[in-house]
Amino acid sequence: MFDPKDGRISTDLRTLVQRILNASVVSAVPGITKAFVDKSDPKNWVFRVEGINVMELMRYPDVFALNKLYTNHVTVMQQHYGIEAARACLQREVSGVFGHYGIYVNPRHLGLVTDYLTKTGVYRAFNRRTMDFHPSPMQRVTFETATGVLKTIIQDDLVENMVSPSGSLVPGQLAHGYGTTCFDLLSRLTV
Repeated sequence: MFDPKDGRISTDLRTLVQRILNASVVSAVPGITKAFVDKSDPKNWVFRVEGINVMELMRYPDVFALNKLYTNHVTVMQQHYGIEAARACLQREVSGVFGHYGIYVNPRHLGLVTDYLTKTGVYRAFNRRTMDFHPSPMQRVTFETATGVLKTIIQDDLVENMVSPSGSLVPGQLAHGYGTTCFDLLSRLTV
């Protein structure tokens, strides 16, 4: 700092060293811009990073608990842990966004949405363009303004087969194809 009284520059060595250290890169991992250890829970420290490079973290299974690895990047979760992990990630993130604003959404409702987004085995968009190509007219009606969609359904003479979640739930039937439908869970019954 310049001191006009003495006419010379005085520098705090600690501040200078701290500035140099903050600007220095000792080691870098592509895709990760910042890393720190979250010690908010003294018994369970969490290594948090800004950026994504899961492959680099997987090189150190003895350092990182890879079964607890989490990212809010749904596609990365799908690529490395599968579609069910992506579905859980998506549900957690959407719930977190609503929760931040104090809005409670029943987890079963979010489950319907996340199941729909991941039921084909890949994460897909949830927007008007995706819904325009959905074969279920009732699914389109529950997503978009009903009058415009109903008009299109009538003009195009579309048929509802009552197999989509909305197509099943609106008339009070059980939803078919709930989840990824990649497997069935069976239980042995004893008589």
